[in-house]
Amino acid sequence: MKNDARVRYTKQALRDSLLRCLEGKSISQVTVKEVCDGAELNRATFYNHYRDCYDLLEQLENQMIEEFWDSLHLMSSLNTEKLVSSIMDMIDKNRDLCQVLIFDRGDDSLVRKMVEIAKEQSLELWKRYLTRAGDEELDMLFTCLASGLLNVIIQSYGRYDREKIVNFINFTVENCLTPYL
Repeated sequence: MKNDARVRYTKQALRDSLLRCLEGKSISQVTVKEVCDGAELNRATFYNHYRDCYDLLEQLENQMIEEFWDSLHLMSSLNTEKLVSSIMDMIDKNRDLCQVLIFDRGDDSLVRKMVEIAKEQSLELWKRYLTRAGDEELDMLFTCLASGLLNVIIQSYGRYDREKIVNFINFTVENCLTPYL
């Protein structure tokens, strides 16, 4: 058990150090030595857990994707309040990670991965409810709503009241989908 606590501490220190390094540069400019120096750990310790900085970053992104996937299980109707609240909880829990990987980066690859993950589950649900929409319309609706509304969350996070964001997104989704019921 003591070993587990040390591993958690080590991974957290390396995670925090990588995020500090990424505040001012891209992943291609970050070295293992720099991450280890920032974490006050040696390189052998780093290599016990990760192949390189890209591997560490990928594992952090995968952690976010897993939490996003867990949020998707709240989709059971066309009401998105629980889903959006869960996504915002995920952002709150991982604020520093989201700041570096989503908010500050010009790269939207993590957001695109999240949208792609949500697509199959959303379309499956919508097919049950939106009987007036064909597959192509559902695909276009998903593309429009998922990309746009995730960006609303990203752009509005911290700027607007959480309840206002949740209500706006739910209102928008319901109004976009209602003609297809």
